[in-house]
Formats: sequence, structure tokens, C-alpha cells
Amino acid sequence: DQELKLDAGVSGKVAVHYLVTKYFSQPRWGVSLSFQQFAVEPLVNVARRLGAPLPAELKLTGQLDAAIGYSGTLEGSARLYRAAMSIPGSAPVELESAQVTVTNGHATLSPTVVTFPDKQEATFEATYEIGDAAPEFTVTTKDLNVKSLAGVPLLAALQKGDWRGQLRFADSQWSGDFELSKAAFSFPGFSDPIFVESADGRLDGARVSLSKLRASAGGIPAEGEYRYEPGVARPHRFRLTAAALDAAALEKLAMPAISRKGSIFSFGKPELPEWLRDLRAEGSVRIGSLRLGGLDLAKFETRVVWDGARLALPDAKAAIETGTANGRIAMDLAGRSPAYEIVAKLTGVSWRTGKLNADLKVQTNGIGLETLSHLRSTGTFDGHNIIEDYTNVNGKYDLRWSATAPKVSLTDLRLVDKDGEAVTGTGSLHADGMLLMQLANGTRQLKVSLP
Repeated sequence: DQELKLDAGVSGKVAVHYLVTKYFSQPRWGVSLSFQQFAVEPLVNVARRLGAPLPAELKLTGQLDAAIGYSGTLEGSARLYRAAMSIPGSAPVELESAQVTVTNGHATLSPTVVTFPDKQEATFEATYEIGDAAPEFTVTTKDLNVKSLAGVPLLAALQKGDWRGQLRFADSQWSGDFELSKAAFSFPGFSDPIFVESADGRLDGARVSLSKLRASAGGIPAEGEYRYEPGVARPHRFRLTAAALDAAALEKLAMPAISRKGSIFSFGKPELPEWLRDLRAEGSVRIGSLRLGGLDLAKFETRVVWDGARLALPDAKAAIETGTANGRIAMDLAGRSPAYEIVAKLTGVSWRTGKLNADLKVQTNGIGLETLSHLRSTGTFDGHNIIEDYTNVNGKYDLRWSATAPKVSLTDLRLVDKDGEAVTGTGSLHADGMLLMQLANGTRQLKVSLP
């Protein structure tokens, strides 16, 4: 019959069956193994030696029942029960039962519930083509700690939090949709962590997106969305909305980004931290009420462009009482403290009894009150009905801050009364806060003061 059979067993738990037919003419052979209540731990090392892509730190315990055969292709099934598995970087898990089926060299793990130490649960499914570099698997959960899975983009960067949804690992990449809640992560430019109350997330390889984002940092709440798009000039993209913001609170929060004062023995321009040098971000910001020193702005909105040490708000606009402000703001973060430049246009701003328009440029540097002592502003202005008996006033101004008060000088000053008669001159701000203007019209001399 040209048939050879070999049977062997080990302690009644492992049976090996070997069959060869037509071994003189067209030999065909097959081998099958069966396990009954066999400890799975020794099989992990055997699988590694056979080329299975198992992590070196994987620890697996439990019992195994299996029947596997090979005759050209691998066929069979296995059941793992009362098992525990751990990998450094991920929380250890327990599973009551897991069923694996192998057909034509294709292994499938049926949906399996695993339990984490905090009693949270997730369902795993997996497929594996024998000989491929890595299996493909899916994780589904209703509530799972973000630290339970190692190596998942975004989740791995979070300090804490929970997620629910479904993630798939295939072709060495993660993808899927999830919901994030009560999470926290650190941004090196902020002194406090960013807390995410809730967000809808999406992973697609290295691409990350968060929508319906509700978050806060340093006591400043905001809503919006965030995306990470690899391969573009500015991969960090965002859209944020805040109901109210005090610029002093934002400055305090952003101190790691704006201040590098060093010691009293530090000289020259400081070296930029790597995270700041490499940061490329673009987005938009809307703030319902913005407190900027003693100035209150409403409906503030702007684009934000952040390239390393250069931070720009190229098209900022806001409401000031009944008027508006439009312009651009640039920040240079390369020094020990930030340097600011503002170019803006004010239109229809209420002042005294009338309206004021102005084109202005502001430059300053420093932190907190330092920005006042270093402030310099120049520009032109055009006012209507702000001075009694004069319908229009226009001119140029120059403002510099001294140790105790601003110094303001007015040039090319021109006042026009209701009859169209004009007077010209100069003006200055005195120490008592009085604005004094010296004007003339031919031989006529006059002085106008404004408290």
C-alpha cells in the first residue's frame, strides 16, 4: 500500500500523527497535532522559532485545546481559555475563551472579549496569513483607558483619558473612528496640560483628526477641531472658538513658548528648543470677548500662522464699542522675551462725543508690564465731532512710554469748524493727562486743551 503511519503522544496532552502515502512513486505526506488542556506558554517560544512575528516581550499563559494539520496547507482550529497576556507598554489582559480557525493557511480569531485590570472590556478580532509580517486585527470597545493599547497614534501621546469606538491595525498602520473623553496631554508651549472633555476622533495611519472638540488649558475653555496632516508645509491644523479670553491668562499659560530669560549670566540670543524650532501650524481663532490690557474687544477673529519662532495673525479683526479694528499682528519668539508688531486700522471708534478713525503701527517687547515700558506707536488719525466747535480733526501722532506715563506728540494737526474754516498746528500730552494743542490760522493763534 506504500503507506507509513507514525503516532506519538506526550503525557496524554499532545498527540502527533504522521502519514506518508505512495512514498516510492508519488510521495504525499501530512502531519497533525492535537493538544488537550496543554499549557500555552511553551508554545510561544516555539512559534517564534518558526517565524511567527510575536513581540519579544509577549507573555502568554493559559490552557489550549487544538487540532492542527498540515498537508500542503495548514488547517485546523484551537481554543485558548482561562488565559492572560501582557506586553510592556500595554495593560495586561485576561480572556475567558478565544477561538482560532485555520483554513488554507489563513488564521482567524473570532470576536473575543478581553478584560483589563480596571474591569474595562474590549472585543478583539484578528486575521493572519501564515508567513506574513504581521497580523491584522480590530479592537472595539465601549469604554477603555487610552493607556491600554501601546503604539496607537494620538492615544499613546495622552497622559490619561478614555476612548470608545473601533480601531483596526493593518499594513502596520492604525485606522478607525472613536470618541475621546476626560483626556489630558501636554503641549510643550503651555505651562499646564490641555484637558479634553470630549471629542470625536479619526485615525488614518499618521493622519489624526479631532472634531466636536471641547477642551481647556490654564482655565481657558475652547471648542473646535484639530487635524494632523503629514507631508504638508504646516501639518498641524486647527479651528478654535472661545467665549471669552483675558490676554494676561493666555500669556501666563504660554510662558514656556514666549520666555527664555535664563540666568543673569546668559548673554546673546538663546537657543530655540527643538519643539519650537520644528513647529509648523496653521488655523483660525474666534473669541467672543477679548480683554487686552485695558482694552475690551468683541467678536475677535483671525487666522494663525506659526512657523518656528515666527507667530503671525495676518488678518485679525474685532469690534471696539461701535467701531471696528482690522490689521495684522506679528510675534518674534526668538529672543529671551517676545517682540510684537501690530499694524491696524481703526474705523468708527467712539471717543468723547464723536468717532475716531486711525491707521497705526505698534511695536513693543517683553512680558506683562514690560510691554508698556517698551511700547512705541506711530500713525495717523481722523476724528469727527470729538472736539467742541470742530467737526473734523486729523493729523499724525507719535506715542512712546516713559517710566510713569505715555508721551504723545501730535504733528500735521488740522481742525475744521462747522463753517469749513481750518486751523493747523501741533499738540502734546502733558504729565497731568491734559492734551494741549497749539493752533494757528494766519495771524490768529489759539490753544485747545482736552482733559
